[in-house]
Amino acid sequence: LRAVAPPMYLAKDEKLPLALSLSFGLQHMLAMCVGIATSGGMLHANEACWSFRYDSELCDRQSFLVSCSWLASGLLTIIQVFRLRIVGTPYSIGTGLVSVMGTSFTFLPMGQAMITNYIEDAKATGDPRCLPNMPYKDTDTLVTDCQGVGVEAYGKFLGTAAVASIFEILIALTFNKKNRSREN
Repeated sequence: LRAVAPPMYLAKDEKLPLALSLSFGLQHMLAMCVGIATSGGMLHANEACWSFRYDSELCDRQSFLVSCSWLASGLLTIIQVFRLRIVGTPYSIGTGLVSVMGTSFTFLPMGQAMITNYIEDAKATGDPRCLPNMPYKDTDTLVTDCQGVGVEAYGKFLGTAAVASIFEILIALTFNKKNRSREN
């Protein structure tokens, strides 16, 4: 039997060979793009794209939602990496560390549940936006299309997340003041 050479060991601050750096960078970029696209638009919009729970408006906006996720991720990454100081305060926005900001899968079940419940409730209560016998995704299959119901639910989900983020910021500032008073 032939002895197998051990894998290459790289120290913490050692420079990688160029080919290895490029392949690792490409792998990381592809993994980030998929994660951002999946949670940001694909999975939320998919909740409204089933034949039994259909909102043509939200389904048609799926690529737009993915693009918005990538744009927001890019802008927030720039803010996070460059650490913007808030004028006139000791505070700043961002860490100054190289880190990619992206969408989170944490809120995904809540967003999906909101979209699902809104469409199901609209169908059950006879919402005028739910039109029966509409074509399903350019096929001959006819379904009930609750046009705009999923879009409304997704908007309310984003609004709820925005209000909750303000609460998180207030908590962070409160604990920051308490920690600074302990240091003095």
